[in-house]
Amino acid sequence: MLKSHFNEDKFEVYPIGNEAEFAKHLADCLTYPKIKVEEKIENRFHYKYFLNYLSNDTDGLKAQTILLEKDYTSASYLGDYINYYAHCYRPYLKQCRRVHFFKEKFDKDTFILMLTGNKSEYEKFWKSYLGYIVVKPLPKGVIGATLIKPYDKKDKRFYTAKREYDVNIFGKKLTIESLPYQEQDGIVGSCASSALWFAFQKTTQLFNSMVPNPSDITISAGYDSFHTGKSFPSIGLEITQICKAVHATGLISELRVSEEYIKDDKWLKSFVYAYSRMGIPILMGIEIEKRGAHLITLNGYRFSNLKKKSKKKSEINLKLLSNDIIKFYAHDDQTGPFSRVEFVGNNGHQFNTSWWDNINSETELGANTICVIVPLADTIKVTFENILEEATILDFVFNKHISIKFNWDIYLAESNKYKEEVRIELIKNDKLYDHSVNKILFESLPQYVWVAKAYLRHGEKDYLIFDLLYDAIDVNYKKTPYFTNIYNTSFKEKLDELLIRDEFSIFRKDEFEDNNRADLYTILNEEQTVINSIESIEENLQKEKKSSKTSDIINEIEKEGSSKKKIDEAVEEESNKIKNKLEDFNNDIDEIV
Repeated sequence: MLKSHFNEDKFEVYPIGNEAEFAKHLADCLTYPKIKVEEKIENRFHYKYFLNYLSNDTDGLKAQTILLEKDYTSASYLGDYINYYAHCYRPYLKQCRRVHFFKEKFDKDTFILMLTGNKSEYEKFWKSYLGYIVVKPLPKGVIGATLIKPYDKKDKRFYTAKREYDVNIFGKKLTIESLPYQEQDGIVGSCASSALWFAFQKTTQLFNSMVPNPSDITISAGYDSFHTGKSFPSIGLEITQICKAVHATGLISELRVSEEYIKDDKWLKSFVYAYSRMGIPILMGIEIEKRGAHLITLNGYRFSNLKKKSKKKSEINLKLLSNDIIKFYAHDDQTGPFSRVEFVGNNGHQFNTSWWDNINSETELGANTICVIVPLADTIKVTFENILEEATILDFVFNKHISIKFNWDIYLAESNKYKEEVRIELIKNDKLYDHSVNKILFESLPQYVWVAKAYLRHGEKDYLIFDLLYDAIDVNYKKTPYFTNIYNTSFKEKLDELLIRDEFSIFRKDEFEDNNRADLYTILNEEQTVINSIESIEENLQKEKKSSKTSDIINEIEKEGSSKKKIDEAVEEESNKIKNKLEDFNNDIDEIV
């Protein structure tokens, strides 16, 4: 009786009994009926990737039900259809199909009750929703705009470039947090067009920028990289074209191509992390062995559970939290969403990718970085390297005078998000931190801030000691953080006790007094004053020597000796002043944490 109210040829439900059933149903659902394709879906990397991703293995999403929606209008495909496919003489279809996945098992009758019933017992099925894959009616590039949940957040995995989307299934509204994915079709979009499309899904939320479809991205990038004068078919985009497409959406490109940096794992991890932590998707060009150049969109990272020292040389001398990153996660249009990009040892490559050598192989191909591009709002002027330099100078000062090496966390943030972090930190460590830092919660801050947090390790735990905030727009950032915050009460007391807060005026007592802007170099400047004084006295002595008469040489030598003695005594006295102020603090460093 229930069935007569539904047009059942519009959908199918496949409860999964075993892995073989799942593989068969997935292949059938990802194959559009009566469309002649260049390659069967079972022979493609995407099928193998989704089979692993959605399966019942350790990390898989453990899908137990497949729901096939046979007629679906995809806005992304419709845009490409209007720009290209509608003009072809062959009658390409406009309608796609959409394949949904659930973690709970149910059949067709249960699904009808899920749509029409009001019993709470059916909510568990909806709550188990894992996402969908769109299938386009094309001979190649069949994976359309797709939303699949990332793996569960565990083992220090962070999927940062994602956002919430509403999904409507026959009138039932659901919400899923992810980043849209699709495959290039090789006509209206290349891998670069797809990677840009992934990134723009998130940058529109962060910076209110445009979200063009893949064909519009290809058009905005200009002529193809082989200079044929055509936008379609799109074989690939050069770096300049990628930046041009970013600019067309109202953003700018923070581009890095120098091998001095991109081949330095420590630099690459810290650079990507600094922007990705805010949720900004990073475009990374890679050279894949046996395949060539390729563009992917980084959308997350994973930290190691073990603290290991890297043996690789780096130009960065700071200890950085980001150096514990062992993997990036990326949307790769040739494999799948949230694919792994794993740092490896000495096999000639920086990473292992999710690319297999062939469809029947489990051997993963290696890759090296070609470039990294960060799409940003054009108001963000201060770069990661600018703040890295500031932290390096301050770390040098502390290490030289107090023998402290901090562990640094450097990243870009929206100021409201930063305040959320401060609030959570204070609640989590209520007894440990100085609650005067909550003043910042009530202050007006720049929209975007660079944050440099200094931690000290005690045992297996990192303790937040202080942080520096820089206005991401203000290029006059040098020596003058917008704000500084000391979290650790013991640290603040020691600074006051030893008058170090007077030496390091960066730790000013009135954080919001404009005329007390921080200065990273107070101690260095004092030492430089002493040096300048010595050089000035010695220079005057030399002048006096040249102007003396022969008869006065003996007297002048005596005077000179006496002056030099006084200089040495003065220098020693000034040095001892600084050393004495810091000596006790150095001895009591364990008390800070």
